[in-house]
Amino acid sequence: MTFLVVSYLYAPAVSPRAFRWAAIAEHWAGRGDHVDVICGWTPSVPRERILNGVTVHAVTGRLDALRNEVRNDSLRASVRDRKTSGPRGARARRAQALARWIYGVTWRRLYWPDYACLWYWPAVEKGKELVHAQPYDAIISVSLPFTSHLVGYHLKSICPKIPWVMDVGDPFSFPEGVPQNNHWVYGWLNRRAERRVFRAADAVSVTTDLTQERYEDLFPECAHKVRVIPPVYSAGHLPEHKEPMFSGEGKIKLVFVGTLYRDIRNPGFLLRLFTGLMQTHLAEKVELHFFGPVNDCGGIFHHYAPLVGSKVFVHGVVEQARAMQAMKEAHILVNIGNATSYQLPSKVVEYVSLGKPVLNLATAQRDSSTVFLKEYPASLSLVEGEAGSRQVQALLGFIEDPPRVETGGLHAWLSKFSVDIIAGAYRSLISTSGERQG
Repeated sequence: MTFLVVSYLYAPAVSPRAFRWAAIAEHWAGRGDHVDVICGWTPSVPRERILNGVTVHAVTGRLDALRNEVRNDSLRASVRDRKTSGPRGARARRAQALARWIYGVTWRRLYWPDYACLWYWPAVEKGKELVHAQPYDAIISVSLPFTSHLVGYHLKSICPKIPWVMDVGDPFSFPEGVPQNNHWVYGWLNRRAERRVFRAADAVSVTTDLTQERYEDLFPECAHKVRVIPPVYSAGHLPEHKEPMFSGEGKIKLVFVGTLYRDIRNPGFLLRLFTGLMQTHLAEKVELHFFGPVNDCGGIFHHYAPLVGSKVFVHGVVEQARAMQAMKEAHILVNIGNATSYQLPSKVVEYVSLGKPVLNLATAQRDSSTVFLKEYPASLSLVEGEAGSRQVQALLGFIEDPPRVETGGLHAWLSKFSVDIIAGAYRSLISTSGERQG
């Protein structure tokens, strides 16, 4: 079969959807299928390349290229200036804060549908070139960002006989969580656009039953198109990171890997629990490590400044292999459940695959991670807002005497999240869509 995947984020990007679709696309390519991927381009990455059997076309417009250059320069400067003390470092940090503020009150409030909007036209042009040169069996568009689906919508309009599958990682028009644009201005347009692409798509895939239920309520005329395809377990396909991530023998390491947001994945509850641990006999032994973007949660860490750098370590964005190595070396893996109940953090499957104890912190009443981890014996779920001292004692007992996981049963349970099963589910969805279209 031949597939065209439209995903703004793709390997080597550090993103859950990039990880998911790199694993699936490479699996198909390994079976002898032809897979083309249209993705966003970033400096230092070739625009055309063969990556593990997958043909990757990285495209961008001039304005988008400029934005990427500015973002990368800012990131490099941020890393450099964090190491710079004194007046020079303070001035640089103030300049970066001013730049972020200007971005937040100008371009961020104006763009639609999301930050990748400037990528739309070059992606459409590359897509038109490819669909006219190659008879594809399916087009698959991947969000987030939603712009990828608008590219898929355009390609479907010019090639109506090719089945089009929308893979929805994060819903677009739901008002909860982190909006992808200025929801106060564009809320009506978001709902209209998402309904239009749902109607045009031949099938829609989501990762949880709750997301499916939400879309069935929101777009009842499209309910028959929505299918649940769960997260993929791809850890076994990742490159190995040979060097150890941590130093210090005898330390008990609690490790969180993922993206933080003030409104949907807030580290405050975890930091309060960890502060409680500092009042116990484990105070000298435990460490808390964060891997991934902090985003708008920097101010929350400032409240715990005495611990940051000595007991609490914020590593920022690292390569996927390094993040996996940190997870392997952790004593306790930490998951912060989404405030939005319909989303399941994709890394939860990776956590479970390691057979390590998982601390799950929930805020929503119907927390998707809590539901998922009920089948995993080595987990402890704590709900924010319950009695603090009892929670600290429960965590203390969990750290000192964590449950054990039977390896055979774990592997059998994980098999339903394997790349082979998940990739097969997409093939089945595409075949069903093609039959319905015919």
